[in-house]
Amino acid sequence: MGVWCWGSDFRCIGSIAQRGLVAGSLAVLAACSRTPDAPPLFELLSPEATGVRFANTLPENPDFNILNYLYYFDGGGVAVGDINNDGLPDLYFTSNLQRGRLYLNKGNYKFEDVTDRAGVGENGGWATGVTMADVNGDGYVDIYVSAMNYLRMHGHNVLYVNNKDGTFTTGRRSTGSISPAIRPRPPSSTTTVTGISTCTC
Repeated sequence: MGVWCWGSDFRCIGSIAQRGLVAGSLAVLAACSRTPDAPPLFELLSPEATGVRFANTLPENPDFNILNYLYYFDGGGVAVGDINNDGLPDLYFTSNLQRGRLYLNKGNYKFEDVTDRAGVGENGGWATGVTMADVNGDGYVDIYVSAMNYLRMHGHNVLYVNNKDGTFTTGRRSTGSISPAIRPRPPSSTTTVTGISTCTC
């Protein structure tokens, strides 16, 4: 019977089971050899390349900060939906203190800021989320922005109804009174309506 030996002190194994175990272990170790680096899954595109220039800027303020509002640094949210039914996902960003921005997808990762033309740039206060959904069932997604009413922030929720021509009409507004422990959001964090998935992040 043959034996396998290794190491400086010539430790040996002789049984078939032991040899099988060693051979299997060596095969696993050989399979774990480093492969060449795979290409990255994502590529960072600059605002100059995409046309998306949005920042949720929060100033440092001794009267209103994370100490008296727990969700100060949570951001506002983003919704993705096809506002003009051209098959391309458009973007709506909410800002906590500035106006929200609507970006129309022109294809090939190029976007156009159509906020003013669409009429969806109202600052309803400290925005806490956004959802795109076809609220009135006309086949075009509408935009619902939620905002909080807390401390010195006197916000209101805004529904932008899609006019089917690239513009929106400001629909119902509601004031969201909250306790410090509750953060207002649209009805759910992820909604799928007629094949359009939106996220309030």
